[in-house]
Amino acid sequence: MKLKGTTSYPIGMVLTIVERMIKALEWKSLSSFSSEDLLEGYQAARAVYVDGQNLKVNLVRFREMLIETMKPLGGSTP
Repeated sequence: MKLKGTTSYPIGMVLTIVERMIKALEWKSLSSFSSEDLLEGYQAARAVYVDGQNLKVNLVRFREMLIETMKPLGGSTP
C-alpha cells in the first residue's frame, strides 16, 4: 500500500496499526464514545490508509484471517 507522497507501507504494518487501534478502543471502553465519535475516527483512519489508494485485497490469501475476525462478530463462515 502506498500513501500519496510517502513511502510504501507493508500490509502487515497496517494490520498491526489497526489491531492496536482496536485494542486501544477496547481498553478505553466503547461505551465512553458516541456513535458519531466512532464514525469520525473510522473516516479519519480511512482517509489516511484507504481513500485514493489502489487497494486490492487478495481474499484467498487472507481467508483464514477473515474467518478468525468474523467469529467474535457472530458472522457466518463458509
